Amino acid sequence: MNQSAMADLVLSNGAEVNFKVGQDVSGNPVISLLQISFPRGRDIPQGGISATLLRELTIGELLALWFSEASRAFLSNRDEKSIWEHLQLSGGPSGRKGLPPTYYACLSYMYVKQCELTPGNPTSEIAQRLQVSPKTISTRLAQARKIGVLTGRKDGSSVTRAGGALTAEGKRIIRIFIEETK
Repeated sequence: MNQSAMADLVLSNGAEVNFKVGQDVSGNPVISLLQISFPRGRDIPQGGISATLLRELTIGELLALWFSEASRAFLSNRDEKSIWEHLQLSGGPSGRKGLPPTYYACLSYMYVKQCELTPGNPTSEIAQRLQVSPKTISTRLAQARKIGVLTGRKDGSSVTRAGGALTAEGKRIIRIFIEETK
């Protein structure tokens, strides 16, 4: 699949795919709009939008593309539960070597999500859930920024202010982690 400037995806015969992601009643990300069309002014190839062409699309691929490019990302409740379990099981003392990048990416994902839910104090919410001090979470988030899985605030304000986003590398690590836990 190739990508066009105007379309989310371009299929092998030139058909353009555009889609939107929403949340279902359970809070899971789902495709809420799927549009397949040929660019205006161009000939429609033989067969048009066929069953073979449709098999080029998978919902998993569309959601992965959305997750990698979206500024706000949300995973299924099951996937988020796996992230929390990973954080609880592998978040012991880090020592000089620190924790693995997967830990920092998972922590960053939950931090970004918590910033949306409780922007006033996301760090203490996470600290309480993981039963560690807020200072420990702040230190680990600083390390996540240092290794490149979490950005600083978009407005460039003080590091002590809550905010940031998962980087492309952070999202890549999360995708691999989720695939390995399924």
